[in-house]
Amino acid sequence: MIGAHSNYKKNYKKSKEKKVVDVVLNNHVLVCDNDISNNLVCEASTYTDSTEIINNSRTNKDFLHLDVEDSNNSFGDVLAYNNHYEEQLQNSSSNDSDYSDEDMSCATFVDSIDIHSSLDSSSCTLDIPKTTPGPKDLAQHLNDGPKQPILVFYPKTKFSNRMRHFSDTWYKMFNWIKYSVMNNAVYCFPCRFFSKHYDLNTVFITVGFKHWKKALDKGSGFKRHESSSEHKKCQVMLVEYTSMKINKTSVSSLINEAHLKLVKDNRKYIQYIGKVLLFTAVQGIAQRGSDKSENSVNRGNFLELIHLLEYFNDDFKQKRQSLSNNSKYTSPSMQNEILTVFSLMVRDKISKELQKCEYFAIMVDETKDISKIEELSVVLRYYLDGIIYERFMGFRAAGSLCATSLFTYIKEILAISNVDIKKCVGQTYDGANVMSGKFNGVQALFRKEVPQALYVHCYNHRLNLVIADTCKNVSGVRMFFDLIEILYVFISGSSIHAQFIDIQNSMKLTPKVELKRICLTRWTAQVFACLTMKKALSPLLILLNKLVYERGDRAVEATGLLYQIDFKFILNLVIFCYILHMFKGISDYLQNTSGELANALILISSLESTLQDMRLKNTNTTFNNIYTETISICYENNITIPSQDTNIKRKKTIPKHFEQFIFTQQNALEEKSPISKTDLKIKLYYTVIDHILVEIKNRFSNNKDILSAVSYLHPGNEHILSFAHIHPLAKYYGSNTDVLKSELNILANTIKIYELRNNTEIKTMMKLLELLEKYKLAFIETHKIVQIIVTIPISSARCERMFSCLRGLKNYMRSLMTNERLVQ
Repeated sequence: MIGAHSNYKKNYKKSKEKKVVDVVLNNHVLVCDNDISNNLVCEASTYTDSTEIINNSRTNKDFLHLDVEDSNNSFGDVLAYNNHYEEQLQNSSSNDSDYSDEDMSCATFVDSIDIHSSLDSSSCTLDIPKTTPGPKDLAQHLNDGPKQPILVFYPKTKFSNRMRHFSDTWYKMFNWIKYSVMNNAVYCFPCRFFSKHYDLNTVFITVGFKHWKKALDKGSGFKRHESSSEHKKCQVMLVEYTSMKINKTSVSSLINEAHLKLVKDNRKYIQYIGKVLLFTAVQGIAQRGSDKSENSVNRGNFLELIHLLEYFNDDFKQKRQSLSNNSKYTSPSMQNEILTVFSLMVRDKISKELQKCEYFAIMVDETKDISKIEELSVVLRYYLDGIIYERFMGFRAAGSLCATSLFTYIKEILAISNVDIKKCVGQTYDGANVMSGKFNGVQALFRKEVPQALYVHCYNHRLNLVIADTCKNVSGVRMFFDLIEILYVFISGSSIHAQFIDIQNSMKLTPKVELKRICLTRWTAQVFACLTMKKALSPLLILLNKLVYERGDRAVEATGLLYQIDFKFILNLVIFCYILHMFKGISDYLQNTSGELANALILISSLESTLQDMRLKNTNTTFNNIYTETISICYENNITIPSQDTNIKRKKTIPKHFEQFIFTQQNALEEKSPISKTDLKIKLYYTVIDHILVEIKNRFSNNKDILSAVSYLHPGNEHILSFAHIHPLAKYYGSNTDVLKSELNILANTIKIYELRNNTEIKTMMKLLELLEKYKLAFIETHKIVQIIVTIPISSARCERMFSCLRGLKNYMRSLMTNERLVQ
């Protein structure tokens, strides 16, 4: 931001790190945003405020001029005046490097400007500090205006025997005040930007006023500050600045045509620089190389693209060559600042959307990057103008992983984006105890501050845990998946893998099949591992039989693996291919942004019913089909099929003189391996299904009384609009139940009439919400409940996608990237 400081030369000598710049941003900028596929999309957007800075205290060659009269450019109508072209930089002109002294003296690239003193018609010089005093949730740019959030409840502070808090009615009494949610304090808007004497107004500039008892006293508080001479001076400066911006009257508007041409050329130059940098950011490639000297063969992607642009654009080349080395706007610090501008624009757009919507929900997850730093990913979900959005708010380095610290990080991100936390109606995390703890977890701390923020354990994580626990707790299943992992590792050897591919080529299998490894933390790892194993079974068995006759350790391993691939292994493979296919379809739906909570509940209920039907003893159709397919695969691959003879061999036992050394109740030799079809059905098939059903029941029972009400607002439910079932949900979110009951009584007929007149069908929650939007005044409470339902997320898949982006962005070649740059 721009602050009021004088005597720049003295300040510059004291601190070379200080950057001084005069910047102008036109009405048009680029806004970068993430779509559902995690691709960065750039679109032209109108930035509401235009700003103008005038500086004629330097000659034209000392800085870049950029006016705001011409608004036809799509990006980068920015002027960065280099008004500290000091004597110590003169020697840098002989250096050809793009990174000479620009890190220390180049212009700061920002999107809004602040003016600290009344502008004279003859000259104006502005010194711009890097930051503005006060917390981060306050306005960081003059054009943002006072941040005056209106909250449902303000934090209370005890004064004497009474609890007092800030009141939003004070906004009308004192339009200069702005409230910080982070600090629970009031600050003066004009004094933060224009005051030169911070020591006189420390309370309203840096510390913040929070003595609510004396807020309206005549001799103290707001009235005392309002009557101070320093505040009045700042108020006058703000009025002058506002008037000048509205009337567009400045010295620059009187400059001749030569200057206007220079302005146009400078705008175009900055536009090229910004677009090249934006291209590298969108493609996720590094901007800089290890050697940036002129003699380097590869100076990094950014500079190489700049040089490529010079090759095809003579105007750009001449302009760049005419600039001094400290004002080319290509230094690392300038790149970082431009990226920061892009980030601020995206955040500003999301913030404006969130201010328009009525409710939002939050999704949070955490991972460790390649530098072993815990990164917190925060995503907000909200409904606006008929569309569900899931916006990524950025990464946050988590110094501490305790619940209190994580909740503090989340609040900071919301405050910086100017998001009212009281609008939150749902929170979705994984099942980690620090997040889901009932008493001291993040969700519990969140609900203490926002009681209506319903916690929903990520449905994808729940489904994955159902399969993961089944794989770990059923011994036969655990050995089956362990064998798949061992086969993957064995085939992954370079020479063995080459033979595996050659066998597929000789069998003319297309496309080629690659085995997948088992990963219990990946949602679809098990199903892909089973499916690929089933497709590659024939070439795999041929390879193992071939390796048996080789010399060396591989022959021993191949013999052992070949022995383990028996009828029981094939039966497990067919069973889990069948079951995991059902899980995958549901998991894919849950990961979709348009996924609805009501549909998710229906899908989980349908899955449970399907498994129960498979479990019924009097219906053996599913198992018979699975068993028949298993026999068919065994015939094709010459695998021994166990005899169905009722005569069972005597089970092996431990000799009596060894019994004193056995400490388990039953050892492996004494276990009778199931052979007959009935045994396999009871001890394998039923055991797997029973365990899955128990896990589903245990893991999908949280908030069942509230969430079950959601399905009774789904148009596909035969008991739709049943007030008795919807009542717990309405009560939880504080709806007027009497009004809701009367609305539900007429809503059913309204839906029928609407479908007839519009020749459409209301089959989804979004379609129902579309209808309620049109009749909002008649169905206020119903509209509120339905909007909350579509806002509550069912999965934290968006956070997981951001982790995939993180791995591509911060890889082993860029492991030293700081968290500040990562956030940009």
